Amino acid sequence: MSSSDGIIQINLNPEGLGQRSDDTIADESRRAFLKKIGAVLGGVTLIGGVAPFLASCGSSSNPTSLGTPNTKPQIIVDVKSLTGNNQVLVASENGPDGANVAVVRQSTGVYISLSMMCTHAGCELNPPSGGLMHCDCHSSDFDLSGKVIDGPARLPLSRYPTTFDATSNTVVVKFK
Repeated sequence: MSSSDGIIQINLNPEGLGQRSDDTIADESRRAFLKKIGAVLGGVTLIGGVAPFLASCGSSSNPTSLGTPNTKPQIIVDVKSLTGNNQVLVASENGPDGANVAVVRQSTGVYISLSMMCTHAGCELNPPSGGLMHCDCHSSDFDLSGKVIDGPARLPLSRYPTTFDATSNTVVVKFK
């Protein structure tokens, strides 16, 4: 049985039973071809959408590259400019991970030092603003104690042992 222009033809020849016409074979081949093309185009679209996301998870997407790792056992930071609580100073020397070091005055005589390397993918954090340090790579935010406020980062920032010297109004940040 075949259809052409709305007319149904029935093949009454017993020898033709079970055989498909050339039109049926062509329709099935065309359908199979279109399915394959659709699958390929769908795959290309999926890869095109996922590839930039996956590429952004590598450390090469770091818009602010890390500096040279500091090999000194410690740095000394003048904190005279930190006169109020929760004020932050970014040290002029990097930490051992190559990232900047944020020195935070928590209260009179109490300071902490944090690595400004994001714990998600190792990108350098922006300088503190509004009480937060933001990572431009994947939008993680950390508070001034190093705690994750908004992910994808899950771990807090690395802390360095810090000692305040009231006589010289400096802090010693130890790396080793």
